[in-house]
Amino acid sequence: MDRILDLTAHGFIIYLIIGEILFMTMGIIIPTFIF
Repeated sequence: MDRILDLTAHGFIIYLIIGEILFMTMGIIIPTFIF
């Protein structure tokens, strides 16, 4: 049970980091296309 919880926590952290990177990339790319 503890192992599953640990994997879930790591997966969530990785998901947040990837989401942050994607969000930052989109924030840089989209304004470049608009302007």
